[in-house]
Amino acid sequence: GHSFLWDASSHIVNPSLLRGLPFDYATAFAPISLVVTFPSAVAVKNDFRARTLAEFVAAAKARPGTITVGTQGNATAGHLGLAAFQRAAGIDVVHVPYRGGSAAAQDLAAGSIDAVFTTLVSAGPVVDGGRARFLAVGTTSRVESRPDVPTIAESGYPGFESNEWAGLFGPANTPRPVVDAMYGALSDAIADPALRARLVQIGCVPVASRPEEFARFVREGRDQMAALVREANIRAE
Repeated sequence: GHSFLWDASSHIVNPSLLRGLPFDYATAFAPISLVVTFPSAVAVKNDFRARTLAEFVAAAKARPGTITVGTQGNATAGHLGLAAFQRAAGIDVVHVPYRGGSAAAQDLAAGSIDAVFTTLVSAGPVVDGGRARFLAVGTTSRVESRPDVPTIAESGYPGFESNEWAGLFGPANTPRPVVDAMYGALSDAIADPALRARLVQIGCVPVASRPEEFARFVREGRDQMAALVREANIRAE
């Protein structure tokens, strides 16, 4: 009898992109739990000469505005992550938006683009198939399923983090007992060894954060995305 919202990274981006909404993202929802994150990753096609993120940045600086990088779409977490990385690294690449990360990864495997900034889940199959290479991940620490792939932070950009995520929200003013009950159910599910193993296998990071932690995560993320959207002049169209 209750209504809930399963939402993703767009939850903290939309307030800065969409105008005329009949609700306020900051007050319309009751955060319940950050359930899982989808680590972002930089991958390159097989014949791209860079073997490390530092070499990729050097190539981009040597050929500004020519290296093509695909993401899962305009104004998505991948696009915003790429914009943040360009700013951090001081490079200029050509953003190529796709309708989903898997489509970008397939074009990477075919050699149609030079690189992607998308999720491990999307790019993993083409890398595992030997048709592309990972250079770095956007998490603060190495990912359990890809321990050999360094983080962007440890590759010369301390503090850098960019990932997709999914979480559960209720309507504003959802009674606290209901919030606690839903959080408890999610926490129990994420603690299941079989589910955790499957999530890790496909490149996800199980989280199940408490409601207060998720609320802070959403609030801080919304402020960070607002600044990035403004500075990078990202638009919804």
